[in-house]
Amino acid sequence: GSSSTVLGLRAPPAVLVHTTVGFGASRIDAQDCGSVAEEVLSHLPAALGGLELPRPTEYKLVPWRYGQVQSFYHPPDGRACLTGSPSLPPLVVAGDAVAPTSNFEGCLRSAADAIAALEEAPALA
Repeated sequence: GSSSTVLGLRAPPAVLVHTTVGFGASRIDAQDCGSVAEEVLSHLPAALGGLELPRPTEYKLVPWRYGQVQSFYHPPDGRACLTGSPSLPPLVVAGDAVAPTSNFEGCLRSAADAIAALEEAPALA
């Protein structure tokens, strides 16, 4: 098989696959992780437009029981910056729980908002 160099080390190619929230939630307590992984692998060609990938030599199934936000905090100014006192550094909260949406784009937006909040925070004396 092919490999690439990552940080000076030879590494085989890797693929990360995410499922839908519903798929993961319905299988979160599955006793047979191998059958869940096989089910995910069986759906890959259709998800990739018919592209057939070689069978993985190894895989790791990571269930995220608490990875999906169910209740969001929507800060009034769109940023989760909790200042408390001018003499203390700002406490900035970032992540999909304070983002407009619980997905990768929401996390990116939250990170950008956190950076902006830190840049706008007054300097400590």
